[in-house]
Amino acid sequence: MANFFNTLPYRITGDNPAVLVKYDVTSQKKIIQLGYAALLPTLMWFATAFITSYIILGKSFLISLFVAVFCSAIILIVERTIVMSKKVSSWGIFFRSFLGILFAFIGSSMLDLIIYQDDIDYKIKSELLAKGESDVQAKSALVNTKSTELHNEMFGKGGTRMKGYHHASKSIEKQLTDLKAQRDLASANFESAKNIISDPSHPQYRSMMNTLGTNTIVYRHEKLFEILSESNFEIAFYLIVLLIGILLEIIPLIIKLTSSTSQYEKDLEAQEQLIENKRKRILEKSQYYTSMNNGQRAVYDNMKIYDKFNILN
Repeated sequence: MANFFNTLPYRITGDNPAVLVKYDVTSQKKIIQLGYAALLPTLMWFATAFITSYIILGKSFLISLFVAVFCSAIILIVERTIVMSKKVSSWGIFFRSFLGILFAFIGSSMLDLIIYQDDIDYKIKSELLAKGESDVQAKSALVNTKSTELHNEMFGKGGTRMKGYHHASKSIEKQLTDLKAQRDLASANFESAKNIISDPSHPQYRSMMNTLGTNTIVYRHEKLFEILSESNFEIAFYLIVLLIGILLEIIPLIIKLTSSTSQYEKDLEAQEQLIENKRKRILEKSQYYTSMNNGQRAVYDNMKIYDKFNILN
């Protein structure tokens, strides 16, 4: 296990640790830095994706694990393309920076959903209770208004100006009965909702939370930004988290661009140059040979055979 972690950075960068042992400490440290720099955002995305899926969305452990592995694998592939590249072009810098900002925005938003999970749940529950209480109060006001209307009608102060319990009074009383039934139903629903959302162990708690949209990312983001907009401090905190996310995403690129070329990298460049020069010489000889006529080729071949024979002797 210890050997695995010791060689993990080299596995990420695609370098051979047995070869790096022959080089100076600076060359070895740079590979280790690049490897762990690429691993850092990968681990961050693994944790963020798993927690978001498992806790926020309420998915199963296996599904959440699959989502986490999939997201972290994408990030690792992107990071490896940076640390394994010999040089990063201007377009590469622009493209990777754009991806870093995009991934950081998504990741920080998911992280904020986790940080503000209780606040978002509280806001959603509070809005539900406020709506239920407002509905009960509105229906109670209608009941009071209709009760006053019935009283006035029975005492000759209503629209018909007739005292007593007559046809108009009976019609108003029937309307009042219906309004009382609606008020009582709204009140019962309100009390039931209060009991359910205040007790996470209630059998109907999860289904009600799903009905309220607590397991949807878009709706929770909407509530999150409503919370953030209420306080400049919360906005500043969100921006700080976003900035940290961007730095973590592009840290492999920063190290790649700012660190000096190590002895190991210089040797790799030299080997590539030697191979390129050898390829050019072979191509030049091939081009020279193909430009000969048949007689010249026969002489050239005989000279090669003669030189080979002299070497053997």
